[in-house]
Amino acid sequence: MGSVLSLCFYLVDNTNATLDIIRDRHLRPLLATSKLQDSLNEIRLIESEIVYSDSAFHVSRELDRVQQRIREFSLQLDDFLSSAITQAGDREQLQKRWSYYRSCIERVADSVLQGRVETARNLSKSLSLPAYKQLTNEMARLVADTEAAAAVVYSDTRSELVRLLLYIGIASLLGCGIGIVAAVLLALSLSHNVQTLARGAERLADGQLGHTLVVRGRDELAVLATTFNRMSASLQQRERALQRANATLETRVAERTRELQQANQSLQNEIDERERLQLERDAMHGELLTAARQAGMAEIATNVLHLVGNVLTSVYVSSEMAKQRLEATQWTRLRHIAQLLSQHKGDLADFFNTDPRGSKLPEFMNVLAQHYIDSKAQLNSHLSDIHTHLDRAVRAIAWQEKYAQRHGGERLIESVPISQLVDGALMMAQAQIMRSNITVNLDLAELSNISVVVDRHKMLNVLLALLQNACEAIIEQAPSVGMLSIYADFITDDSAALVIADNGVGVSSDNLINIFKAGYSSKAGRGGFGLHCAVLNAKEMNATLEVSSDGVGCGTRFKLTLRRPQPKIRRATTQQPSYPVV
Repeated sequence: MGSVLSLCFYLVDNTNATLDIIRDRHLRPLLATSKLQDSLNEIRLIESEIVYSDSAFHVSRELDRVQQRIREFSLQLDDFLSSAITQAGDREQLQKRWSYYRSCIERVADSVLQGRVETARNLSKSLSLPAYKQLTNEMARLVADTEAAAAVVYSDTRSELVRLLLYIGIASLLGCGIGIVAAVLLALSLSHNVQTLARGAERLADGQLGHTLVVRGRDELAVLATTFNRMSASLQQRERALQRANATLETRVAERTRELQQANQSLQNEIDERERLQLERDAMHGELLTAARQAGMAEIATNVLHLVGNVLTSVYVSSEMAKQRLEATQWTRLRHIAQLLSQHKGDLADFFNTDPRGSKLPEFMNVLAQHYIDSKAQLNSHLSDIHTHLDRAVRAIAWQEKYAQRHGGERLIESVPISQLVDGALMMAQAQIMRSNITVNLDLAELSNISVVVDRHKMLNVLLALLQNACEAIIEQAPSVGMLSIYADFITDDSAALVIADNGVGVSSDNLINIFKAGYSSKAGRGGFGLHCAVLNAKEMNATLEVSSDGVGCGTRFKLTLRRPQPKIRRATTQQPSYPVV
């Protein structure tokens, strides 16, 4: 009887060991497969959130999260492959599927980091999603293979138990009928539990995730059934979570599609608006070109009118002085002499010898003749000035006509002594200087032998404008003695500077920056184009014109820097003039 019991205990222990092997080699890998599927589903869900997220911070956080899940899944997969009963080819195939899917995820992540969101979405749909499905199918196939292997083991175990039961029956017949009955009942119980566990695994493989086993007792089979129920519940929970994630993903895709459509519509509206603004800008550009041409023509005409106005002012002053000289000429004295001689035409000898008036008449006639000669010289000088000024006006108008007809004007750049230019400008402004009782201090000793490369007539216009501006400033200030100073500032091998200073009204610091602007004038009734034309003419001859003043009431200084002649001192060029030359 003891031997029979020992044999029974041995058979029970052997059965328990077989059941432990079934649990460790088949049921636990099934549970591990469920965890792998859950991790894989979570990786896919995070990938979808990365692709369709609008927040850069959220994308960065999800990228870190997906990298962590990838590492965890790799470790779980290695543990699963090392413990599961699979063929070497199946393990390699699963590893290849996982490596390919991981590379797809990395490509999607790189596209998102580079800002190519649309490319990342296309990669997620065309590469990542098929790879995910292939990996899921491969895992499902491994689960099916594991379950099939488990079923084979269960069948073998059951056959082994039947064989053991036969041995126990024979031993029981030889030993004790009670032992045989007990062994049969125990074997039948074990066989029933194993069959129940096998049927549960088959249902789980068929997709019945809600199936559970009834747990009886506290033995190893009860522990195995409890583990099976936990695995079934976990798979069912993961399936529901995956379904919720898929539903949420579809909603997000629909919302993102609507947002993209709205953004495309806004972009199209912005493109239409920009095209409209471009058309308006082109039309405005054409109008501005027309206005610029008209403004240029007006500026040229204003410059000519200013020069002609200066000429007419000089003509008026010269004619007024000629008129005053004529009025001061003693023409009536000559008539008195003629009348006196007519009265004594019969006794002219007695008249010259005895009459005191006759004796003084020859001397008076000499004085009167000299007076007439001086008057004639002054009148000739005034008429010559008038002729010169009118010639300048005619030439200015001729230059304007040439410009209006778009013919090129020939201008002569030559080497001219500075002293000659200053003397010419002073001669043209002499009438205004004398009329205003202005004292001119001329100190050109350093510049007596210095020549500069200029257009003679344009430079005369520049100097004349500066002299007239100085005279007007002195008249406005009305000092006790009006002083106009002309002197050298510096001389180098390349240039020479001339200063024209006055003790007139001066210029404030705020107005210094505007003094050369077209239309600006601090004097009432003036057009404000003289200094503007002067600085433009100076620039055309590569000269510079600068102004300085210590303030209102402190006078003004204009410094004109001129270019000295280099190896070739005279050249003639033909170009379109910016302003008429007088």
